Amino acid sequence: MYRISGYGKFFSPVYKDKSPLRVLSTYEIELVSQANGSGFLDGKEFPYEKDHIYVYRPRQTRQSRGSFQAYFLHFTCTDPAITRYLDKLPASLTTSDMQPFYRLFRDILNAMAHKAPGFELIVNARVTEMIALLANYTAEMAVKDDKYAAYVSHAYDAIHYMQKHLAERITLEDIAGAVHLSASFFHTVFKNIVGVTPHRYLLDLRLGTAKSLLTNSDKSIAVIAQESGFDSQVYLNYILKKEIGVTPRRYRIMHQNKHYQ
Repeated sequence: MYRISGYGKFFSPVYKDKSPLRVLSTYEIELVSQANGSGFLDGKEFPYEKDHIYVYRPRQTRQSRGSFQAYFLHFTCTDPAITRYLDKLPASLTTSDMQPFYRLFRDILNAMAHKAPGFELIVNARVTEMIALLANYTAEMAVKDDKYAAYVSHAYDAIHYMQKHLAERITLEDIAGAVHLSASFFHTVFKNIVGVTPHRYLLDLRLGTAKSLLTNSDKSIAVIAQESGFDSQVYLNYILKKEIGVTPRRYRIMHQNKHYQ
């Protein structure tokens, strides 16, 4: 799902003038822990701020001036459902509690450094969790209709319910009931806040789980279909081919980590 090309904690040199121009080929997420300088994104200057996350996309240009310290992660993503969220994130973001992001970066760096058996699953899970957190905070700040602002927590609780019951048969009524809303009103609330329907969000979760298991495990496709919430191997085959144009077997051949080959 993700191909990590760079990770760590960065201590920048002190650039009195602009640093050399970089044209990005990957997504880059940085969590600034100390700041005494500014960045340039596509030529536009902005101040680095402590406890802010900065999100950069392929083909953008970057430079910096002054100095800063940051956790960083550079990666590509093969899942279009996730890149849709990445491409909607703002260039910078902060919240009242940044500790979940520091924890996620530390977990990713630790897993990548030690490479214990199954570390790829940990990295995929933590990167996905980070993107989901960023998307959720972004949605909370950008609810289009104020009449739904009071229901942001309901949408997040629904997402948690879908994640917890991913492998089960769950309906719109099940999810709406879990957050104590009627099915029709919940559907409207969720789409307004998250940007996609509950059905689409659940399908994206299940596809992401299936892709991760195909890439990072040697489980049979039938077992993967069951664990990712699809009724059968035949249905997983149908959905994956419809969504990305290849069968699960072909996807595994194209993307499977060499550790499992």
